[in-house]
Amino acid sequence: MAKPTSSGFTQPTATPPSMPAGESSSISDSQQSIQMHGSQNKIEGFIKDLEELHKFVRESRAKGRDEAVERADKLIKDMRNYATAQVDTSRLLTNIGQEIQTKITQQIQHQFQALQTNLKDNKTWAQVAATPPSQPENRSVSMEKRKEVERTCKQRAEYEVTLTAAASPTEVKDAIKTHHPRDITETLQRAIDEAKLQGNPRQHSINKLGAYNIRLIFKTKEIAKTVRDAGIDWNHAFLGLSPHKPKYGIVIHGVPNEAIDFDNEYDNTIQEWEAQNSEKGIKITRVTMLHRQEKHKPTPHKSLIVFTEDKEAANKCIKLRFLIDGMRLKVEKYVPHLYINQCFRCHGFGHRAMQCKKKERCGKCSDDKHTTMECHASEMKCTNCKGNHAAWIAECPVKTEESSRLTQMRREASIYFA
Repeated sequence: MAKPTSSGFTQPTATPPSMPAGESSSISDSQQSIQMHGSQNKIEGFIKDLEELHKFVRESRAKGRDEAVERADKLIKDMRNYATAQVDTSRLLTNIGQEIQTKITQQIQHQFQALQTNLKDNKTWAQVAATPPSQPENRSVSMEKRKEVERTCKQRAEYEVTLTAAASPTEVKDAIKTHHPRDITETLQRAIDEAKLQGNPRQHSINKLGAYNIRLIFKTKEIAKTVRDAGIDWNHAFLGLSPHKPKYGIVIHGVPNEAIDFDNEYDNTIQEWEAQNSEKGIKITRVTMLHRQEKHKPTPHKSLIVFTEDKEAANKCIKLRFLIDGMRLKVEKYVPHLYINQCFRCHGFGHRAMQCKKKERCGKCSDDKHTTMECHASEMKCTNCKGNHAAWIAECPVKTEESSRLTQMRREASIYFA
């Protein structure tokens, strides 16, 4: 605390109160806060003294200059003493920081051990769901955190059964979209009850996925497996409803244009490709182009996406490449979520318009009162960075940041399906 001097100025205390050696680790957060607040007061005291000294020198005549020099020398000495004391305090806080870091490291190890225990033990869905997911730092996802997220997703999948209404009539899709989850749960439960399964399994809850997919969640993975393997006729619940089978896409590069005709003999070509790659055991469900055909820039080759329901077969194709008419072509995993995906409804990133739940905005001026096609604004305003350009411009800072983030994720991702 500052004390008055004979000259009328305040003199800050040169050193902080002494502390017994070995007690630095017992300093509490409140004590550190008080120490930082006291440090701020001392600095403000120095500034006030300098201001008063400057005013005194400016207003005094020649006979007062000697007194001003004496006061300045005393103030400089006090500030040097205080700086020395701050170095000692900084060392003390460094020791405290090291102890805090040690505690954080111990906590991380504890959480990791708990995660390993969760993976080994048989738990209910509620216990699995209670495990908090890792949060990305500054939009950058490290390899370890991504692996942890993948492990958690796989663990939760054991408690789930996913159904799809992709083949259902439009009225059924509309019913699934508009019906209350409680009504859908009751309808699905009746289909399960009609199968007369052992133990009379019941759903814990459901989630709607996208426009027409439904995820059933059960309390234990044993119950989920019973329902998954029972071959239930889900048409009793909704016409066209069936179990969702995950599809694995592989991108085949350098395919000659004449290798496949999407308009004629498409099925015959697929059968020929399956025969040529029989050692991989692949069964092709669909083939499509990776990019839309360029009308004015014809090329002799193209890249195709081949979909299969067999994960192991897809991995074999990635490892051994894909045979087409005697040519062994390069293959890579199809990961559309690791490339720029911009919604043309809200113009945000990471989703498509059909999954968008945000309010539609103009891509030119970002107004939510009209669509992009209806825009007559003279000035543009990006919905993402608020810059003077349209939302889809490649030079947009937000888009550039998103592209960099996805590029880093692709570098860290495995080349195979896990």
